[in-house]
Formats: sequence, structure tokens, C-alpha cells
Amino acid sequence: MTQKFTFMKAILVLVLLACASLTHAQKDITTYRLPATIQAGDYSQASVLVKWKADKKQQARGRANLSVPGVDIIASKALAPARLVQKNATWRGPFQSPSKIDIGLYERIVLQPGQNIEAVINKLYAFGNFELVEPEFVNKMSFTPNDPNVGQQYYLDLINAYEAWDVTKGSEQVVIAIIDSGGDLNHPDLAGNIYTNPDEVAGNGIDDDNDGFVDNVNGWDFVGEDTLNIFNSNFVGDNDPNLKQTGSVGVLTHGVWVAGCAGASANNFTKHTADNQRTNSLSVYFGYDGILYAANTLTADNVSRKIINASWGGSFRSQIAQDIITYVSLDLGCLVVGAAGNENSQDPHFPSGYDYVLSVAATTQTDVKATFSNSGYTVDVCAPGVSIFSTQYNDTYGFVQGTSFSCPIVAGAAALVWAHKPELSALQVSEVIRASADASIYSANISVLADKLGKGRLDIQRALQYTGPSVRVSNPRLLGTGGGSPVLGETSNLSLDFTNYLSPTTSGLTVTLSSSSTLVSIASPQQSVGFLGTNQKTSKIFPVTIAQNTPENLEVNIKISIQDGAYTDFQVITFSVNPSFLDIDENQITSSISSRGRIGFDDPSTQGKGNGFVFNEAPILYEMGLLMGSSSAQLSNNVRGINGAFDQDFSPIDPIKKIVPGEKSNAEVYGSFVNASSLTNASLQVFYRSYVRKEAPYNTFIILEYKIKNVSTVPLTGFRFGLFADWDISGNGAQDAAAWNVEKKIGYVFPKVSDDLPHAGIQVLNQSANHYAIDNNQSIANNPFGLYDGYTDEEKFASLSS
Repeated sequence: MTQKFTFMKAILVLVLLACASLTHAQKDITTYRLPATIQAGDYSQASVLVKWKADKKQQARGRANLSVPGVDIIASKALAPARLVQKNATWRGPFQSPSKIDIGLYERIVLQPGQNIEAVINKLYAFGNFELVEPEFVNKMSFTPNDPNVGQQYYLDLINAYEAWDVTKGSEQVVIAIIDSGGDLNHPDLAGNIYTNPDEVAGNGIDDDNDGFVDNVNGWDFVGEDTLNIFNSNFVGDNDPNLKQTGSVGVLTHGVWVAGCAGASANNFTKHTADNQRTNSLSVYFGYDGILYAANTLTADNVSRKIINASWGGSFRSQIAQDIITYVSLDLGCLVVGAAGNENSQDPHFPSGYDYVLSVAATTQTDVKATFSNSGYTVDVCAPGVSIFSTQYNDTYGFVQGTSFSCPIVAGAAALVWAHKPELSALQVSEVIRASADASIYSANISVLADKLGKGRLDIQRALQYTGPSVRVSNPRLLGTGGGSPVLGETSNLSLDFTNYLSPTTSGLTVTLSSSSTLVSIASPQQSVGFLGTNQKTSKIFPVTIAQNTPENLEVNIKISIQDGAYTDFQVITFSVNPSFLDIDENQITSSISSRGRIGFDDPSTQGKGNGFVFNEAPILYEMGLLMGSSSAQLSNNVRGINGAFDQDFSPIDPIKKIVPGEKSNAEVYGSFVNASSLTNASLQVFYRSYVRKEAPYNTFIILEYKIKNVSTVPLTGFRFGLFADWDISGNGAQDAAAWNVEKKIGYVFPKVSDDLPHAGIQVLNQSANHYAIDNNQSIANNPFGLYDGYTDEEKFASLSS
């Protein structure tokens, strides 16, 4: 039987406009969604964090009040005082490529309680002045209850602290900032090691060092007697970082336990000593405010060797928090040490999971992973964290356990290394601790923990004696032929950068790649890297093939084993292969194309698997997909349906790919899908391709080209093809309107509330075109239909054909 084929070609452009006229109003559905697993107690109900756009910096600094339509704001507070930022501006970190983060752009916006945080975030984005708006995630202390009937301080012998003290007992020139719940500055085992700000005169009521804090001699308390003060716009804190506790010893004494692990005194006829004996400690109330305060203040005080201990965290990643960590690490030269968390999970925990944080998991007296401790590929090193004897509130002592206490043990060890080798940078000290760890602990642990406890357990003696290299992998890139996306069944190129942070290697340095996945084949897994001097970098390319039967969005781990004589190391990188979507971010628009024909999100039910549609750092799209067919009974689509479900009539045939540069533009994403589960059962095959250009005036739109092929034996009559777009320009879209320009064949949406917000539209470049604007509220008089009660096939075809 001879098949009859029909081709039609539709070219559309998604474009941002400058002006429009008013017609139908849009909907009331938010575009930002909190993480699916989050609970109410995981984020603040009274604040959000923001980063101002660089060109709005003057508005961020020096204004008295912040007013945003629809948001009830109490105040906005800079995360770092302007005077400290200015004072540190001329100081550069020890690295060749400082972060270039302008910390003065970051603020906390304090809200009147009772507002919907998702809606607030969308309204702040719609305001147009913010590059980032995020919830303020709540961080929790990483400790658990403990059995007190155990011997005292076994861990000092296990980590070879006694042998290390024969080399050095620390230095007062190294300061560990304990970012935690408050200290006990008069404790007999802590009082001798408390940092004193040399530029501040105690008790005179004057900000002597001009850092924005009065009489901050030994640290700062950001919360006083009530932790809710952190969200009080009128509360500036006080200069007494001592623990303010009126009840029994509990969670608030956490900071005293941590301080004792990091830097308790020795040889003072008391009950306890830490692995580091002479390093000064700075006590600050916990959180990213504390990190910024400690880093900025110590830098302004000309302290060059600064360690920040963060024995707390949470499960949710924040780009603003990562920026803070990057700033204090690269620009201010701090070593940040973080607890890996106590959820017995292999998922990342933050801040320990951020770049430039030395992540510490907990082990027992027998080097077995503590039952509560997190593990995973983001862990760098382990340390004892079970039955840890430490200082306690009100000049007492007690036993505790948790990664909270493994973390300061490592911070104290880092202080010893830095005291012994003051010429090292913060990152180099971190690498000494990691590279010298005792890897023999893996023999004591079950096989599923292989490579998930970092380099091994802390050994301070080995760290002080370590003279080898430390080679790390960065900037992994898996690219197909011509620089595009990997194609299943074809050889792609895995590019890796290798940097040696410590002593030079020999010319015999080699790296070997391996993967536990049978779907990954590495043709030449071992390569010679050769000589790498201190802080020297080189790149290597490895041929990698991903099998054709690889499922969508598979997470593939590739282990890089590093060897140079007796020196061995490893690192695990993770890739998502056979993606169901690819990103477009080559011009002023950031979006994603799905292999099933959606634009923005491959999973619109969660607004996941994609970037949406972002312009000027603001997300302005809730959902976009395709409708096609000859009648409501012969309709194929992938947009919302009824009962809260989303239709999914399309299946990929030609895998989605991306090439940079493209054949006709700077970058192109292309592939094909059919309106059935397979090509055999389909009646239509759609070939798609996106085009983007970087140069003005073509840098504010994306062109989408569709070729529709009839692969059935039945001719198409009355066939229609269209894009369904649900835009949210004004935050949640409630103040948006839609219009149609007949001459230009463009349908667009614009905000009625502001001339400063963008206008978004879809223009047909060829073929005839229709436009149908929908008001989502079906109860409005004379409204043909809405979407709140569902979007039926009859309504979908009416949208296409009316």
C-alpha cells in the first residue's frame, strides 16, 4: 500500500515587545514554586533574600524605604554593612580569579507575617529590580542525643592529635569563627582562646573600627534573647555573643559544644582539650549573616588566616548562599568548614554541599560511618562524631554526637596546619586536610559507601607532614560532535580540567575514568596528564559513548581515579544523559525546549525539567505547549487538561540535540516527536528546530520552526496547529492583558500595572494565523470558557479554530 504524505511548515517566533493595547485579563497562578519536598518550617514566613540588579545598586544603597506593589514590607536590611564592604573592597583573596561578587547587592527583605511567600517572590521579580529572589531557608543544628556512659576524648588518639602537638599547638594568628548558637566566653576551657578585636575599645559605646558594629570586641549576637529578632528590622543585635539561656541546657548550648571541639585550652588543669590548643575563636550567632560578619570583620582587622565553622545547614540549595560562600572564600580568603548533616542521607546538604566548603561526615571510634551521618559524593573528609566529650554551657562538660562536632574537630585541625604552614592559602589548607586523610577507613565500612566518605578519616599528624600534590577536577563538559548535545550511540567528548593545588607532581601523573553504569563506555579511560606544578591547570578530553537504550534523564556517575606514584586520589562527577529537555540561554532570553514539544518546562505540573521563560532574570511563563488536529475528536496536545492533569500525546523519535554554533544561528535545538507512543502507531511526526541570535536587535526572541508530516494513509483536512502559552508577566499574572496585532500576526500579553515590565508574544512568520485570548475565570459574565475548571478537548479545538 502506498502511503500518502502531507507536509506543512509553521515558523513562529517568541518575542518580547515594547508596547501593546488592552484586551483580556490573564490568570491568577504563580510562576515560582517552592521545592516539592519543602515543609512550612523549612523556610522563613517573615523574610526573603534578594540580590539587586547591578544597574539598580544605587536604589539598593541609600534609600530609606522599599515599596513594592502588592508586598507588605517592614524593612530591607543589607546582608553586609556598607562600611565593611567598602573597607574590604581593596583586599583581594589569594586566588588568581576572585569571584567578582558585589556583596553590597544582597539584602534580606523583612515581611509582615501572613503573606504567601511564593506570591511575594513573584511580585518582587515582577518589580524588575532584583536579579535573584529566594526564600530564606531555615538551617538546623547537626547534632543528636548521646549516651553519656563512654570514655572521654578517644578521638584525640584516633586522629593522632598527640603526635601533631609535638609539631605545633596552634597559633593565635589563626582565628576560627564559630558561627553558631552563642558561646560561653567565661568557660575555663574557652576563655583563654577568645578572639579580641584589636581595633575596638571595649565599653566606650563607639564604633572604633568603623565596621558598623559598636563594641564588638569578642564577636556579635544577631538575635539577642529571641531567635525571631533576626527578622526584626529594628533589632541590630548586641556585642555580647555569650549564650542567653534561662532554661535547662539544650539546643542553644550547641555553640559551646562546637567551640570546645574546635579550640578548648590545654594544660590548664581542666577536664577537656581540643585538637587545636592555641587558636583564637570568634563567637557569632549562626547563619549566613554570621558568616558574612566573621569574614568581613576579620578581614578588616587584618586577620589573614580565617576559618569559618558551620555546624548547621539544610536540604535546600540557595544561589544567594552559594554567592556568599564564594565571596568569603575567594575574595576574603576564608576556609569554610561545614557539617555534612545528620539525616543518614546521600543527598547534598548545605552549606557543606556548596563549592569552596570542606564537607565533614561523622564516624565512630572504629572508623565506621555514624548511623546518623550523611554521606555522598559531596563529602570531602570524615572525623569522629560519636560520644564526643566537650565543653558545655555554664562552665560544665558533656557528651554529644553529630556531624556538628566532627566539623569543628576538622576546623581545629585546619588551624594547626595553617599555623605550621602559614604560607598556604585557605584552599590549599583545605586540600592538605583532605589529601592526607586516612583512606583505610573504607575497609571498615559497607560497600555501598564506597567513595562516599570523602578521601577518608582526618589524620592531623599526616596533615602536618603532608608534602604531596592534590589534583582536583573542575568544569566537566560532555559534548557531542560539533560541540552539541551528546547523541545516544555516538561518541561524545568529556572535557575535564585538572588543577594541582599543592606540591608539584611528577611527569608520571595519570588519570583513569570508570563508571558503574553498563550504559556508559569510555574508549580510552586512562590518559597521562604529566607534570603539574603548584596551582597549575591542564585539560584532557575522553571519548565517551552513551548507549542507545539509555532511559531519559539518567544520572550517570563517572569516577576519576588519579595516581602519581604513591599519591592516589579520586573524584566523582555526575551527568544527566539522554535529556528530555535542553536549555536555551545564548541571548537575553533563557528558556528550555522539551523533546515532547513543550516550551519552558518538560514537566509543567511541577514547573520542573526546564527554565521556563526568563527575561531580565524574571520568570514570565507558567506553561507553553502545542495543540494540533482537525477536530476535537482528532486532537493531539501536551497542555493542561481536566482534573488538574496535563495531556501528553507526544513521544520523542529523533533525540533532542543542541549544536553551538548552529547552522543558521548562534545555537539550535532540534529533534522530532510523534502523536503516539511510537512512529508505527502515529499519524503525525513533528520536526522542530529553535534558532537564537546574540546580537541586537535579534537578541530578545527565539524562533521555533515546525515541520509537520502526515505519516498515516489518510489525508489531513481542516488541520490546525498552534502554541498555547500561559504567560505571567506581572508576578502571578492577575494584572496581565492580551491583545492581537492583525498586521504583524502577533498575539501578545502585557502588564496593566507597569510600563517597566516586559511584553511577551508569539508571532507567526509564515502561514495564516488566528489568535484566541482566554480569561481563566469561567465565572466571568459572557466568558466563553475558562481554565480554572479544566481545559477540555472541545475548548482546545475552539481555541485553535475560532
